[in-house]
Amino acid sequence: MAALTITWDSTQGNKSMAAAQARGFGIQAGTIALGSTYATGGLSVNMSRFASVQFVSIPPASGLVFEYDYTNEKVRCFEAGTTSATNTVLAANSTLQEVASDIIVDSWVAVRFLAWGT
Repeated sequence: MAALTITWDSTQGNKSMAAAQARGFGIQAGTIALGSTYATGGLSVNMSRFASVQFVSIPPASGLVFEYDYTNEKVRCFEAGTTSATNTVLAANSTLQEVASDIIVDSWVAVRFLAWGT
């Protein structure tokens, strides 16, 4: 069996949550409700609870994979199998494709997220 190697960030260490909070570190869970239509490059999201967002985790939902774009402060949506705009079936081994622009997404499931930062 192949081993999995974990590399810890040296700046984090093994600290208690109380010690992290005393330094301004926080964790926030919530739900992202998708807007009315998807825009190429992602949907803008407000993470203003943090001065600096360190990490955002959004699990897959409804056949979609989500990615937080730290530079542009957007949530990007990806899918595999069939592209929404053209109903073109993608090869099983193809990479995930960004959801097409102008697809109506307001009926999609709201997704949970976990963010942390300072």
